Amino acid sequence: MSGGNFANHDGWYDDVSDGLVTASVKLNDGSIPAVSSAWAIVGPPKYAPGLQSVVSLYDTLYQTAIDRGLAPDPFSDPSFKPSFNADILPILLRAANMRWVYDNGTGQFASTGFHHSFNQLPPADRTVISTGSVRLPISRAIQALALVICPRCGPIYTQTVPNGTLTQTQYKMLRMWKDGNFVPATVVDGLISPTGLTRAALEPCVGAAFYPGIEASWKLRDVYTFVEPFRLDSSKASPGDISSQMSLPWQSDFLDCSVEPGNFGDDLVWWPAQRPIAVLSAAGGNAYAPWGRATVAGSTEMTVEQMITDWYKLGFVMAQPNGRFEEVDRL
Repeated sequence: MSGGNFANHDGWYDDVSDGLVTASVKLNDGSIPAVSSAWAIVGPPKYAPGLQSVVSLYDTLYQTAIDRGLAPDPFSDPSFKPSFNADILPILLRAANMRWVYDNGTGQFASTGFHHSFNQLPPADRTVISTGSVRLPISRAIQALALVICPRCGPIYTQTVPNGTLTQTQYKMLRMWKDGNFVPATVVDGLISPTGLTRAALEPCVGAAFYPGIEASWKLRDVYTFVEPFRLDSSKASPGDISSQMSLPWQSDFLDCSVEPGNFGDDLVWWPAQRPIAVLSAAGGNAYAPWGRATVAGSTEMTVEQMITDWYKLGFVMAQPNGRFEEVDRL
């Protein structure tokens, strides 16, 4: 790419980065066990920190581990049932919560109508959600470009197939839930676990769409080597590799990738959980306002230059006591 491309400016430096982190632990008895290395990614700000993309980086890398034979395919076990709390509810809540950062073009607040008591939904309603709103993953490469559960909430960058699918594993789990074959909601123990820490680190990150992405891109899924699920082979990666496909500066693609008209009558919405499209506020009531509105008097939309200089003035979408997620702290 040339230095004149809107998303690649030679000589620009920002805080987006990645690299190896190593550590050792010294115990009271003096032993120092070997501790595996980790790869740290520093990404752009997440302006809706309480919301997640329906396909998170955890979901994508879990699917990658299964595809590469690093993790067992849960569906190979005839007794496997997805957990409602761990596997199903996150998909449903993430999709329902997109209404706080995207208004479907209506300009007015409207509840999705299916975000309460998911575990008690009758079979007919489960069928409507899982078959009427969820598209079949077409292939690993195509599905991992897609973003979310509903047609209006996520793109794949292609001209030939509909947009918006889950990973293969997410889709199969949702189908089992639709058929009533799942472990119902239980009380969460809240104990810290290695799996829980992995999910906590990766679920806030975008697992699709990868064009190029937010924290990481398709090379993390398709190119780089892993020594075990979720752990890169540090001997085959160099600092900066994972973020090398990101826009430079990050603000240019961050501003540009919001909503595009789709080829199948659907809006293509990129990363609303990271980069909101339209937001509510206490002062605005139920009327949405563009999140990327200008910070300079006399203009309505931000320019790239304004985004580069004024990114810290943009508001964050945060949970409020009234149950809504609203824009706050905009300067």
